[in-house]
Amino acid sequence: MVAKDHQKNKGSAKAEMGEIDTSAPFQSVKDAVSLFGEGAFSGEKPAIKIPKPHSAEKLKTHNESKDIAIMATEAAKHQAKQFEETRNIESEGNDGSAKVDLETARVQYTTAVTELDAAKQELRKIREEYNESVEAKNLAIEQAAEAENFAKQA
Repeated sequence: MVAKDHQKNKGSAKAEMGEIDTSAPFQSVKDAVSLFGEGAFSGEKPAIKIPKPHSAEKLKTHNESKDIAIMATEAAKHQAKQFEETRNIESEGNDGSAKVDLETARVQYTTAVTELDAAKQELRKIREEYNESVEAKNLAIEQAAEAENFAKQA
């Protein structure tokens, strides 16, 4: 940008021609260094940046998460392959055993859901009875305290 040298015609008398940068000047040295790099001002070759210790940790974490994602993908592919094989086997079989197994599983599920609903209703009744007994107990305690206070006053 400052003064770039380039060659238009290698054989001509004007082999080198400069380009003039008309952009605004840098506001600070920091801006210039960030644009050109430190080596452009020191005359030295740019130093190789040594990775910071925390970047090694980030790289390790990134690699671990990548490995986990790869393993999960492979597991999913393997499971999909197993499902596909199972489906092919079931479609090839004409005995209908898969349908029987499915129907049995449905019956078992329905039975379990019915039993669960009955248990929930019984639990609700027990809770209601418990709450009623706690209220009755508290009322009895209050009445006993009132009777005791009345007996002391009389």
